[in-house]
Amino acid sequence: MTIDSRFHDLGFGSKEVDLTSTPNNTNLLSYSNNGFGNLENITLNNTIYKNTREFNFGSDVKVSIQQEYNSVKYEEITEKGSIKIKKNNFSILNIKNNLIKNANLILMPRKFSLKRDISVYFEKNTNRSFKIFNNSNKDTIVDYIATRSNRKLTNINSTTNANTTKLNNKIDLSLQITQTIIALYDESTLLDKKIDTLNNVPDDSYVQNLTLGVNHTLQILNSNSSAIYLLDSLNKDENSYFKFNTPDNLQNNTITIKESNITQVKVYKLNNTDDISTRVLQSLGNNEYGIVLESSTSYYFWYYPILSSWMISTDRFPNQTIYSW
Repeated sequence: MTIDSRFHDLGFGSKEVDLTSTPNNTNLLSYSNNGFGNLENITLNNTIYKNTREFNFGSDVKVSIQQEYNSVKYEEITEKGSIKIKKNNFSILNIKNNLIKNANLILMPRKFSLKRDISVYFEKNTNRSFKIFNNSNKDTIVDYIATRSNRKLTNINSTTNANTTKLNNKIDLSLQITQTIIALYDESTLLDKKIDTLNNVPDDSYVQNLTLGVNHTLQILNSNSSAIYLLDSLNKDENSYFKFNTPDNLQNNTITIKESNITQVKVYKLNNTDDISTRVLQSLGNNEYGIVLESSTSYYFWYYPILSSWMISTDRFPNQTIYSW
C-alpha cells in the first residue's frame, strides 16, 4: 500500500511512503495530522526527515524562520508650468521633475478674449512627456499641473532574535500623522478701535461703523440710549471677521448688531465654537437676523461661506485642524 504525500495531512514532502513495510506499517494514525506522529524525526532510505510540524512537510534540511518588516511611505509630487502652442498645431510638454512618471495632467488654457474659449487636449507621448494640441485659430499659452503619487517601500532588517516591539514602533512612527490645531483667525492681527453709540469718530482711535479686522470696544456716551450696527455693509467671504466688546454698564442701553431686512443674511450663535451643528439662529423678527448684546461680553463674528451666514461665539474664534505626515 502506498500513499501520495500530496495528501496534505500526512506531510511527507514530495516522496511516496510505503505503509506496508517498516517503519511505516505500525499505525497510520501515528503519522496523520501532524506529519510524523510523536517522533522528532524518522529515517527512510538513509534520509532523515525532521518533524517540522508548522509547515506540514518532512525535510532533511533545517528550516529557518525570519520575519521581514517594511515601512511604506506615500509622497505627492507636483510640477507646475506653462507651454506655448501655435494655432492648429501641437507642442511637446516634457515633465522636468525626474521623479514624476506617468503623471496625472491638468491643462488650463489662458483666455485672451471674452468672446470665446480655447479648447486643448493631450496625448501621452512617453512616460514623461505629452503632446498638447491646439485646434483653435489662435496661438495660446497653456498652464499645466502634473502630479504623481509615489509609494516608497523601505525594508527594516530583522531576525528571529530582533526586538519586535522596537521594530513595530519604527513602523508606527513612519506612518504617524501629526495633527496640529490652530485658530482659524489670528486675533492678534485685529486693530484695537473704539466705537460709540452716536457713531462719532473724534480721532484715529475710533471707527464709525463695524469694520472687518477690528477689535471694537463700545463706549457708552449717555444712558438710556440705543445703537444698531449693521452687518450688511461688510464684505462677505471666508476672510471676513471682527470682534466686538461691551462694557459692564450697558444697563438700559440696547445695543444690536444685525443684518438689515433687505439682505436677509442669517446670523447664528454657536454653543460650541468648533461645532457648526450647535448653531442657533438669532432672529429679531420681521425677516431680520442679529443679536442684542449683553454687558461685559466679547463677541467674535466671522462669515461662514458654506451657509452664507454670519457666525457668533462669545468664547473665541474657531479652530482649524491641519494634518501632516
